[in-house]
This record gives sequence, structure tokens and C-alpha cells, in this order.
Amino acid sequence: MSSRPRDRPVTISIVTVVWNNIDGLIATCQSVREQSYAQYEHIIVDGASVDGTQMWAANYALDQRVTFISEPDNGIFDAMNRSLTRVSGQIVVFMNGGDKFYDSHTLRVVAESWDAEEWSWAYGGVEYVDKFGNFIERYMHDPFRRRNIEFGLKYVPHQSTYASLDVLRNLGGFREEFGTSSDQELIVRLAGQCEPKVFDQYLSKFLSGGAHSKGTMFERAKRYHAIRRENGCLLLSNRIADRAFSFAEGFWWSIRAALAKYIKRKPVL
Repeated sequence: MSSRPRDRPVTISIVTVVWNNIDGLIATCQSVREQSYAQYEHIIVDGASVDGTQMWAANYALDQRVTFISEPDNGIFDAMNRSLTRVSGQIVVFMNGGDKFYDSHTLRVVAESWDAEEWSWAYGGVEYVDKFGNFIERYMHDPFRRRNIEFGLKYVPHQSTYASLDVLRNLGGFREEFGTSSDQELIVRLAGQCEPKVFDQYLSKFLSGGAHSKGTMFERAKRYHAIRRENGCLLLSNRIADRAFSFAEGFWWSIRAALAKYIKRKPVL
């Protein structure tokens, strides 16, 4: 539980990781500025960009609520972990370059919920958009099922996830060895602490593409096998059975992705 005086509003720490993506950063910062809830701090962690990001962000950081850091890092999750030594709010959300809050009242909704219930972590739905901001699809994982996350059957979008800073630090942040699935591995550990508060509404808009869209489906299945092994939740508590499941899952994901690509490219007669 937080030691924050009850008469003081909760501070939300917004962390934005960016590298050579000035347009995405500007879009994210605009979304932050549009929030009706003003009790936030914005931590921008730049991986030593050379596209003008540093100059633009340094000017943006004239706002006393903004902290700008630019230094080489070892990728997205390394940068996210570095931010945890800088943030000071009670709860944290990771909104990377190009991501936006769902609307101007998102932070207020989250703050009022936390003020009433003081949960350890919570999440809501996400809307996928293209680089022009056009709607692609929406996703909501409700009700929460930890086992679905462990097997990669469902996921929790980190852009729509809010977690206690104390809990994040106690868990040691993200484990970078799980690659682009490091955010879901953290969700597994968060769920091991307690059940989340689930918002039955959308909290973010995610720019489709990026790191999560890279790599093969077999590589993804292998990462989830590693997540289950490291967190003691293997299928039937057996490594061989779980590896067999991972292979079958990777095969199925590959077929499904190939079919989706074929259908998308098939001309309309």
C-alpha cells in the first residue's frame, strides 16, 4: 500500500522510450499534453537518437513535469528498466514513441480508480492504428486469465497497463532475456503477486508494427516456453511436454499468419 497522504492526488509516471523516431515521440507527447489530469510526470528515455529527437525533446523538457534522458542503451526493455531509477510517481505506465492515450480523460480515469481502490496493477483494452492514425482493430482481454498469458494465448498490452512503482521495483523490472516478450513475462510475475484491476474500457492507441511484429512464430513460441520454465508453470509440470506444446503452437501460429497474409493479398473478384 502507498504511504501517500489521502489529500494529495496520485502522481502517474509516464515513461516513453524512443530511438530515432521523432514523429512518434511528438505524437505521444501531444497525447500527454492533451490529458485532463495534470498530476503526472513524463520521463523520456532516448537511445542517443540522431534524427533531431534530442533537440526537440530538450525543448519539450522545459516543462517541469518532463525529464529527458539521452544515452546509448541495449534496447527497449533496457531503457524501460533504466527509467525505473528516475520515476517518482505512485504508478507507472510505459507509452513508447508513437503510442497514445485513448482519449484526453484516460489518466483521470486511472487516477480516480487507483484513488478509490489502490490496486497494485491494472490494465484495459488497446486500439490498433496505422501510421496515419486510422483504426485497424481493438483488443480487450477480459476477464483476466493468467494461464492464457503464460501460454501466449492472450496478452496484456503494456501501453494500457498501470503498475505500482514499488511493485515494479520489487520485481526487478523487465527481464530482457525474453526479448520482445519481456513485457508479457513481467505480466506473468505481476499476476503471481495478485490479480489485476481490469478496466472494461480502452486506455491506449498502439501504433501497429514495431519490434513485436518481427521474428518468426516459432521464435515466439520458444520465448513463451522459456517464460513458463522460468516461472514454474510448465504444461503438466513437464519440460518435454511443454516443448512439444511449444512446437505445435509455433506451427499453428505460422499457418494462421500465412493464411491471414494470403487472404489479405487475395484480390477481390
